[in-house]
Amino acid sequence: LLWWRKDSRRLEAEAFRDSLLAVSDTLETTPFGPGTLDERKPRRSIYLTVKRSNLSPLLQLFDAPDTLQGIGNRQESTVAPQALALINSPILIDLSQKFANRVRKDPSKVSLEEGIRDAYRVAFSRDPSGQELADWVSFVERQKVLHGNNEQLAFRDVCHALLCANEFAYVD
Repeated sequence: LLWWRKDSRRLEAEAFRDSLLAVSDTLETTPFGPGTLDERKPRRSIYLTVKRSNLSPLLQLFDAPDTLQGIGNRQESTVAPQALALINSPILIDLSQKFANRVRKDPSKVSLEEGIRDAYRVAFSRDPSGQELADWVSFVERQKVLHGNNEQLAFRDVCHALLCANEFAYVD
């Protein structure tokens, strides 16, 4: 009764990046060790070395903390470049392919519907509704035409869209 008006909260930049790596099954959870400047490395974001002349564009876009000064809380912005960066990012497209391979390695053994259900379970911790499932199957059929009848690339597009969804980036 008291939680009905709770506002949703977007994941912080580092948690969002780590979530992308986790669902694509590439997150390296080894603790300690040296940091890295390469944002393509699958280490947790806490191990990304902060160099003011070489900041991670994805983290900066999603309101990573300012490295020049200490601030008690972060500003949270929602702007169009965030969505555009997710849609067009080569890193995210690569992670989407890994996510698709994770939930549907062998299309001959896992049906399209079951692959979509597994993708929803991994990304959103829930099953898709009947309408969502029907919409995604229809989407895959349309995408197959664009990808030369390649169902795996069309399924990758589904996984990419799920990773770009607000439901993935926001905690309700």
